[in-house]
Amino acid sequence: MKKPTTVEQWDVWYNGGQIIVGGEEVTAIGHQQLLNEIRKQGANNICIAGGLNWAFDISGFADGYNERPNGYRLIDTAEGHGVMYDSHAYPVKGAKTAWDTIIGPVRRVAPVIIGEWGWDSSDKNISGGDCTSDIWMNQIMNWMDDTDNQYDGIPVNWTAWNLHMSSSPKMLYSWDYKTTAYNGTHIKNRLLSYNTAPEKSLTVYIQQISAQTMYSEAILLHRVRLRLNILMNAEM
Repeated sequence: MKKPTTVEQWDVWYNGGQIIVGGEEVTAIGHQQLLNEIRKQGANNICIAGGLNWAFDISGFADGYNERPNGYRLIDTAEGHGVMYDSHAYPVKGAKTAWDTIIGPVRRVAPVIIGEWGWDSSDKNISGGDCTSDIWMNQIMNWMDDTDNQYDGIPVNWTAWNLHMSSSPKMLYSWDYKTTAYNGTHIKNRLLSYNTAPEKSLTVYIQQISAQTMYSEAILLHRVRLRLNILMNAEM
């Protein structure tokens, strides 16, 4: 479910209501209704829902928010595979204090993913020059991985963001896969530090994929030949 950029109240986020877009009043559909409609179509996959403030603020999903036992967390069907809550954490939104306040209470009670985050080359201007990519990137990755055991050692989910040449924060300088020093290199090093080596070597995977591809192509070619023979016989 796409991040809301013009919804500013949790009641509207959840139930829908009137909002202003481009100077005009329009009716926003509530996220609970969106989830219900998705399930009615037979889709029971995990859904991801972003919060307010361009999806950064997910504080409304915490227990007890606005005197609601489960906050504004969505109610899924018995067949549904659940909902994850997505926060987009950029330097302009703050650092650890903001994460602990806005995201922290939710990661204790519900699945959380940091779907967008990272340091752009221009972020030193946002921070007033008193922060660097080394400081901010390592701080947020340590926080997501809960290296200091603040959240009982349970990490939040996160994506490597982002693999795009013309949208920030870029991980790559170009499609030669050279990582940006201020963002991509930090992410690459963190992923490598997990040391999750595949059980099989890359060579074995390549050999298996090549064999499977050759077999599939042979089957396809055989079927094409059979089809051509049928068509030719039918025309005779």
